[in-house]
Amino acid sequence: MHIEIRTSIYDIGSYIIVLHPLSCNKNGYLQLITADYVVLGTGLSGLSFADTIISSSDATVALIDFNSAPGGYWQTAHDYMRLDTPSLMAGLNGVALARDRGRSPEKRTQPILKRREMRAYFERVMTEHLLASDRVQYFSDCYHLGSGIAQAVGWNTRVHFKANRKIVDATQCWHRTAMSHIPSFQSARDVMVVTPRDLSALWSLAPLMYEKYCVIGAGSTGIETASHLLELGVPADQICWVKPRDAWYWNADGLEPSDWLDALEAIADTDALTPIEQVLERSGHILRVDADVTPMKFHGAVKSPEQLSAVQYIDHIVRKGHVHHLTAKGMLLDQGAEPMPKRTLYIDCTASRVPVRSQAPVFDHDIINLQMLQMASAGFSAALIAAIELLAIPEDEKAALSQPLSHPDHPADIAVLLKQCFDNQKLWLAQPALRLWLSSNQIGTTSALLSALTRPSNLQISAEASYRRTLPRALKALSAQIERDALFDWSDLSGPSPNRSPSIRGPE
Repeated sequence: MHIEIRTSIYDIGSYIIVLHPLSCNKNGYLQLITADYVVLGTGLSGLSFADTIISSSDATVALIDFNSAPGGYWQTAHDYMRLDTPSLMAGLNGVALARDRGRSPEKRTQPILKRREMRAYFERVMTEHLLASDRVQYFSDCYHLGSGIAQAVGWNTRVHFKANRKIVDATQCWHRTAMSHIPSFQSARDVMVVTPRDLSALWSLAPLMYEKYCVIGAGSTGIETASHLLELGVPADQICWVKPRDAWYWNADGLEPSDWLDALEAIADTDALTPIEQVLERSGHILRVDADVTPMKFHGAVKSPEQLSAVQYIDHIVRKGHVHHLTAKGMLLDQGAEPMPKRTLYIDCTASRVPVRSQAPVFDHDIINLQMLQMASAGFSAALIAAIELLAIPEDEKAALSQPLSHPDHPADIAVLLKQCFDNQKLWLAQPALRLWLSSNQIGTTSALLSALTRPSNLQISAEASYRRTLPRALKALSAQIERDALFDWSDLSGPSPNRSPSIRGPE
């Protein structure tokens, strides 16, 4: 018998509780929820896993999330956050994020999507695609307490759920919320420190209250914030940017199949004495903001040349290590003091999007831990893990096909991640069922390459020939790079120093 699935929404103050009628008894209390897969988290990874499951099987899915709406990091991030990955390579297989607006594959024009558009996309995915399948249940505003129990936010009500097949933890991918971030520095009471999330709310009064804006942090959020200040009309000479470590970024404009094959060729032709980042920069695959400063950080972020060139007009750059104290007279850092005007607004962009907890196996008995299998491809990785889960093969073979990438931090990690990515690709391309799935996949930064290698065409024949000819030499070169870097301790030069006192006394 067909049962129509609907959700009931109860507004209690600032919370919205979404309840499923099949989960309530006659008194309205939640009872046992059963589904083949119970997915914890409705960010890109959780939704992509669910999308593949319902598109490729008849299984049912229950989605449980702390947020009031789907989207994960996009629900808690700052308003001006934008999608760094090309929109044609993001989103889900079942629901395209954006269409190609260009006239040819070589000159594609893609929209720049910001937070409001991404949130609207995830809501559309949930309502029009997943819930419309009649095989997905969605429970927002729920804490996961473990042991098959979730607590409804604001209510003394618990959801007891049971996964007929597996529980899927979609909270372990590289992106994490900045809301729980605690600054590693101290600030005086008369110093104004805000997070990027607070910037929009106070901006109407900020130009009247502050004469200087100090961005603390050199990562993706720091670049977005510095660029946003310039877009708001703040003169570049009124912006100070604290950069403890400059970073390398993947070039968002170099993710086509030919680009990846060119990168393979460049890597294959290098030697162990030439740093991999120099090779990739010369070939245009990675970027940095300042050509005169050697980056000491790499978190796998993707940026376009336009994004980086926009912030190159800022001249007041502070490279004195990490901030320890903020006072009305300025900043105290690892390597000394930096005087600042009293009317300075400090914007804390030091919350890392990279998780700090240790990795768990992707296939861990009755639990699936969604993690990155390819760089900058959380949605693709989750979809592929779902495809592997549906294969009729033993669990140990599923685990072998799902080797998670290590969390990057230093430039030496570029060679490690590339080798892990290419090793994973070799395994997937050798598995007939996965090779067929890859031929129809349309998401992920390496999806164009993998599709070109698996989709029958003249391009596939030439691309696969080039790939097979170059890959062994590239893997050998990467292994040599990894062996060289193992002799060098990057943390001595670039690691944070929370316990080290600065050698110069700064402003009180």
